[in-house]
Amino acid sequence: MIRTLTQVRQKISTILKEIGHEQEPCFITQRGQPIAVMMNIEQYNALMDELEDIALENDPIVLKRVQEARANYAGKEGIPLRDFIAQQGEETKINEGKKNVPG
Repeated sequence: MIRTLTQVRQKISTILKEIGHEQEPCFITQRGQPIAVMMNIEQYNALMDELEDIALENDPIVLKRVQEARANYAGKEGIPLRDFIAQQGEETKINEGKKNVPG
């Protein structure tokens, strides 16, 4: 759906209902040029989730950890989930202690 800025100003509630029902974004133009996009919150959240996934997939730290995990799994060097969770709890306690240390 494409609407002019004038149309959006005049019929905002109608356009918002259309966006919600049709699951289609609304492209807003001014003087024939696109200036904004309105979409329902579900579409927005899905888009943000997808972008976050893409960003994580390309994060060098995440990639390194995934490679290490795969290597550990292939080499049977993994640890049981309950042990991992226990380690994370201990690390959290240590890190919280560091935050409370003055200096």
